Amino acid sequence: LNLKQLNLRVHSEEPVLIKLSAKGEGKIKADQIELTSDVEIMNKNLVIATITDPKATLDMEITVQQGRGYVPVEEREEEQHDLGTIAVDAIYTPVKDVGYSVESTRVGDVTNFEKLTISVETDGTMTPSEAILQSVDILQDHLAIIKNGVENPESEESEEEEASEDTDIEAEEEPKEEEK
Repeated sequence: LNLKQLNLRVHSEEPVLIKLSAKGEGKIKADQIELTSDVEIMNKNLVIATITDPKATLDMEITVQQGRGYVPVEEREEEQHDLGTIAVDAIYTPVKDVGYSVESTRVGDVTNFEKLTISVETDGTMTPSEAILQSVDILQDHLAIIKNGVENPESEESEEEEASEDTDIEAEEEPKEEEK
């Protein structure tokens, strides 16, 4: 079975059940899966299995859901499954590869600028532009947590700690020379 390579876009917050039924000899492709309105297959030509016996049948119920990152089967052991269920690792990340390059460039007469080029390859469930925008949002959210933690510390610091913090900040600043 080649289910790990199946790229889906799930529009429901809840798990969705999709079905695959095939009879006879031949290749079973992703486009043979019976979908609900909550699921789209992005790689419809993916060969999921090959049946070599003309009398054989394949019946599957596949549960799909939204998620983030990579979740191996071992981390989902607490889930209860019916007899005959084959659990597979969940690969939620749509980004397959990311690369970048930095080149010197000029703007007008100024030559000390740098140009950043980012190349992103996805599995088709999201465009590279959408992936970059989502990663920017995630990074901003994480940096906001750090910023808010520095601006509004949850624990009350003693006056001694505040004084030493002020001293450290002053020690980092270089004294400015006054012109005479």
